[in-house]
Parts: sequence; C-alpha cells; structure tokens
Amino acid sequence: MTRQCTQLEHSPTSSIFADPHVKLLSWNIRSGGGKRCDAIADAIGSYDADVVALSEYRPRSSAPLLRQLEDRGYGHFVLSDPDPNVGGVAIASRLRMVEEKPLAALGSEYFAKLSTFGYVDLWRREREAGAQEHTWYGPRHPYRIDHAFGSRNVLTRVERCWYSHDERERKISDHSIVLVELSNASVEQPPA
Repeated sequence: MTRQCTQLEHSPTSSIFADPHVKLLSWNIRSGGGKRCDAIADAIGSYDADVVALSEYRPRSSAPLLRQLEDRGYGHFVLSDPDPNVGGVAIASRLRMVEEKPLAALGSEYFAKLSTFGYVDLWRREREAGAQEHTWYGPRHPYRIDHAFGSRNVLTRVERCWYSHDERERKISDHSIVLVELSNASVEQPPA
C-alpha cells in the first residue's frame, strides 16, 4: 500500500532549510532500475533534490538504488508494496516525512479530472498556451506523460517546474525527470 506524505517535518537548524528552496524530483525509472541503478543514483545526485519520488519502483531490483540514496543522505522512505511484475512508488527524502492516509492509485481515467479537484499542472502553468515538451517517446508519437500537479494552496510557493531530458536521451530511463522547486518561506512548523 502506498502512503501519502502530506507533511514534511524539519528542524529550524536543518541544513536543508538553511537554503530558501526545497527541490522535488520525480522520475519513472523504468522497471525498477536494475543494472542502471548506479547511473540513476548519479543522475538523482546531480540535482541535489530534497525529496525524490520514483515510479516503476520494484522492491528487489530497486534495492541497490535505495541503498545508494540512503548513502547520499536520503534517510526517510515511503515505499509501496507492488505486485512483483508491476512497478510501484518509492519516495526518498532528506526531510522526515509524516505518513497519513493511504493514497489511491490514479489512472488515466482520473487524470483529466485533477483540475476539477483544484490541482494545477505546474509545468503548463509556467508556459504559453500551446507549448509542448515530450517526456516519453512511444512507438509512434512522443508524449508529455510525466507531470507535477500542485494544490492551489501550494501554488504561491512554486518557484519553477521543468524537465531534464538528458537522462532519457542517454537511455538511463525511457522517461524525462520532472523537477519542482518550492520556496519554503511558508512551510508550517509541525506541532511540538
């Protein structure tokens, strides 16, 4: 079961929060990473993200990657428990996460409805109408299928949202990386 992390906790003296930004990285790592775990860990490390969300995580083939992330300072994890041949989600964070209610898996039938629930496509919001960027190339057409959505109350904190295509072009994964940088000026301190 995947758990939703709705709150990140930190100490006022944390070195992560000495920087005025929190960087989020999301990446579909293709089939758990396997032999590509070293390259995946290096790519993630090059962005110095505070929170990393990995889709197509697989407990066995992703284990070396999670160990490398832990060695790089990601000490907090929330891991789904996917069926053996189906990818799940792994979240690694340098910030302590508070687990809350289970997160339901969203399929394509719900994707178009996200905006009706108040979620905004962060990449689209920063671009002119008609802008295109492709994050995955199918057998016939390229697509932008990797997204970052934010609730309306987080929009004021979004500094930028962008893609890195370098890793896809180098075939570390078949997907581009999604990055979001947030200002932490309005991060609420959890109750003591």
